[in-house]
Amino acid sequence: MIKTEHTNQVEGAAAENAAQIELQELLSFRRTLRSIEWLLPLMVVVLYIFAADILNADKYPILISIAVYTVFISFLQLAYRSEKNIPAILSAEIWGMILFVSLMLWKTGGITSPLLSLYFFPIIASAVSFPRSSRVKLLIVTFFCFSLTFPNGEFKTCTPRELITTVLLILALWLVSYIAGLLSMSMLEARRKIQQLSETDFLTGLHNMRTFLPLAHIEYERSIRRGHPFSILMIDVDNLKSINDNYGHDCGSAMITRIGQVIARNFRPSDIAARYGGDEFVALLEETDSAGAVLAAERLRLDVAQSPIAVPGGTRSVTISIGIACFPDHGVRVGELITQADEALYTSKKEGKNRAIVAQPPGAIMP
Repeated sequence: MIKTEHTNQVEGAAAENAAQIELQELLSFRRTLRSIEWLLPLMVVVLYIFAADILNADKYPILISIAVYTVFISFLQLAYRSEKNIPAILSAEIWGMILFVSLMLWKTGGITSPLLSLYFFPIIASAVSFPRSSRVKLLIVTFFCFSLTFPNGEFKTCTPRELITTVLLILALWLVSYIAGLLSMSMLEARRKIQQLSETDFLTGLHNMRTFLPLAHIEYERSIRRGHPFSILMIDVDNLKSINDNYGHDCGSAMITRIGQVIARNFRPSDIAARYGGDEFVALLEETDSAGAVLAAERLRLDVAQSPIAVPGGTRSVTISIGIACFPDHGVRVGELITQADEALYTSKKEGKNRAIVAQPPGAIMP
């Protein structure tokens, strides 16, 4: 079995997490874009009233364009309130901005228009919301800017000054788009990193309990459907206090990190290991009964004992105690199995540490 259903579910959950982060970024950006969309017609109206050269332009196409664009953005904002098809909606909104600004420039002087700076709105919006593979859309926007700089589309009437202005405009738009794209990618990567840090233990790199429990419930539901067992291991470091007292808490943290590394290399990719808290760890072994869990626990225990940590003046061996509970023999709920494994861990500690103990079946009389 190369890939189990559980492994696929875990990978699917990770992919869904990343997609959810991107969706939240797009939703946040769309809320900002809504304000920008209304700024465009508002700025055009203000300049239409106060700029003398616009007053001399053809008024009716400008007024009609403002009205059509206002209806367009109102429709998008009212009709599409769900999270579905957010990229497509953003694309429609941005291209609506591009067409609106292009028409305004065409009617108000092209490269000499006081509205020229409005092109930065859709350029920044496209850089933030479109993927890198869609950079061709930026070239189309640049073409719009270039073509609108020439009066009536006639290249021969363009003065050297206007030509230089056009080239500088294209370079500026490209640079703004490039920088905005980098900033967007940096923010998305930072958000993913924060999400990852919130789901993993900072010392060991294993899962924390925030992610362990949902994944454990996925395995629980799969085991119910398939009729397969799974086992929970509660793992505790022996004599951590003496290491902290004798060598300092830095050595204690190094020991926790080393044991986390040993745990990670002893379990399969489809198993789930997490730091439970302090010097305790928990692991879920999929499709593993009590006998298989004991073999895995003994292998882990011996590996830890043979992996000493560096301390001032030499090295120090450490040991672990393990409690084991199996579904359905020792419980029919994830929380119940963790409790049973924790009680078995307590028994392991009481009986001398450095050993693995299987929980007693429910109703069994303790010797």
